[in-house]
Amino acid sequence: MHRLRIAILLTMALPAAILGPAEPSLAQSTSNARPNRDASEGSVVVGPNIQVSRDGNFPHFELMIAANPKNRKNLVGGVMTGSMADGGIACKTYSTFDGGYTWFDTVFPEQFANGGADPQIAFSPGGTVYFSALGDIKDEHGRTRSALHFYRSEDGGRIWSNPLDLGYSYDHPQITVDHTYGQFAGRIYIGVLYSNFSLGIFRSSDEGRTFVGPVRVLQAKGIGVNVTTLVVLSDGTLVMTYLDFPIDPARRTDEWTLATPPVFAADDRSTLYRDRLYAAWIDFQSSKPRIVSSYSADSGKTWKEPRPLDVGAPADATQFQPAIAVNKQGTVAVMWFDTRELKDDYSEYNAYFSASVDGGKSFLPAKRLSSAPSSRWSAGNITFTTSARADRSDLHRISFYSVAARWGQGGDYMGLTADSDGVFHPFWADSRTGVFQAWTSRVRVDSSSTSPRSQVTEAPQERMAVSLTNRIEIVMAPSVYHPATQELHVPISLKNVSDQPIYKPIIVEVKEFGGTGASSLILNAMNGKQQDGAKFDYSSAMRDLAALEPQGRTEAVVWRFKLTDPLRMPDMLIQITGGILQKN
Repeated sequence: MHRLRIAILLTMALPAAILGPAEPSLAQSTSNARPNRDASEGSVVVGPNIQVSRDGNFPHFELMIAANPKNRKNLVGGVMTGSMADGGIACKTYSTFDGGYTWFDTVFPEQFANGGADPQIAFSPGGTVYFSALGDIKDEHGRTRSALHFYRSEDGGRIWSNPLDLGYSYDHPQITVDHTYGQFAGRIYIGVLYSNFSLGIFRSSDEGRTFVGPVRVLQAKGIGVNVTTLVVLSDGTLVMTYLDFPIDPARRTDEWTLATPPVFAADDRSTLYRDRLYAAWIDFQSSKPRIVSSYSADSGKTWKEPRPLDVGAPADATQFQPAIAVNKQGTVAVMWFDTRELKDDYSEYNAYFSASVDGGKSFLPAKRLSSAPSSRWSAGNITFTTSARADRSDLHRISFYSVAARWGQGGDYMGLTADSDGVFHPFWADSRTGVFQAWTSRVRVDSSSTSPRSQVTEAPQERMAVSLTNRIEIVMAPSVYHPATQELHVPISLKNVSDQPIYKPIIVEVKEFGGTGASSLILNAMNGKQQDGAKFDYSSAMRDLAALEPQGRTEAVVWRFKLTDPLRMPDMLIQITGGILQKN
């Protein structure tokens, strides 16, 4: 069994002032469950799903994401990828400058030369973005070790510094930055596991140019420990959460199949719930694994009794892989994977989302986040990879693994952050395309106390349908041809490049169909037509949104074509219509 623990570190005297480890009363109990809040008290508005990674048909997993406090449209994610030439693992970053619709990837030479793991992302209060990851290196004896590398970017993730080497033999780094206005504002902290189950912390007070550490926080004896999260309270207090577990594999239970670290978040800025700590994790004491939550209103000294986050979950649903974040309005969001309405062996699942607008006392009804399910057994996830390394002075070790076997839940964690408007940005591993790719969405939580302004959700009464030729850009994703059925599948999404919202319904109609593939057919038009006059309604591809905001993008709709001859491709002229505000 895992046990959750917290060490509260007073940053003014970091090397010595450890108040703990104190064990909060986080007994994994599902008794006295409270009902979720009625939908009338708040609502979750889910935007289109956007594929972030378009850099190759290899697995992307174990994701993190952070938002620029100075630019709500700039976010950066860190991802482990199976992209090395031999299929091995290297970390990459992905950055966006339009709020999450368009992403650019970065390759780190050290990662792709030798491999790496455990990406971490954070922003400074001034907008500098930090990336840290483990990188494989050879020590003085030729053995492969995990070095801790740290990078900086001052342009939102386009260009990165050379790595700062913090030494080797570290594992599971976790990063946070002090975003308060106190004495330690801007200080960077990195928690690590090292030296026979010791937990320590690096710190930097010059935006990551130099570091001190690791300062030992805990030396475990007879048990295993690992860092789970670092958070900072409004007075600059650093809180390290960690778990312990039996070292002997024989004492571990089936819980380890689904077990991911518990997740924590702190509210360091809202008026009502400042310095409240929140936790979410998997409870295995119910008939099916469930996500439970708890909170502390006294900086982690005591905790409320943990309760199921989603009391409306079907009895046969399995829930796992939580992520948690708090926005500036004090709204707490949790996302997780859920098997409801799918197979009950957790091989297939969707991403779900819920939020609390009352400081963690209750949560809104769960909302499905992903628009298509994922499968851990997708073909791209079960491609086997081999690795070879010098294990001892006289022996080499060859290992075999697949992402489905080791990271079948998309990694040991996934990402969730909130931008400076309060809009949440989940960042998850999704295999709807046949392999884990990084996906995201924009999620707004509405309540009487939260009103982010970055998404249009309600259509005005007076609008008119117009041609959108100069207002819409067509965004194509890689197509897939299936020789056995002669079908071509083409994902097509629409981007609003105007300065006005475009309202539902947005209809795409084929006006002329022909070219060298004139005998080919469209198979899935909404009106059943297979050439001229075929229509596609993009309303459902906008999810909960009534309108596309400027620079907003729909999900991709997959157009299916039957090609009578794959060497003779069709050509089309299309018209796109949608609603805009009527001018007075």
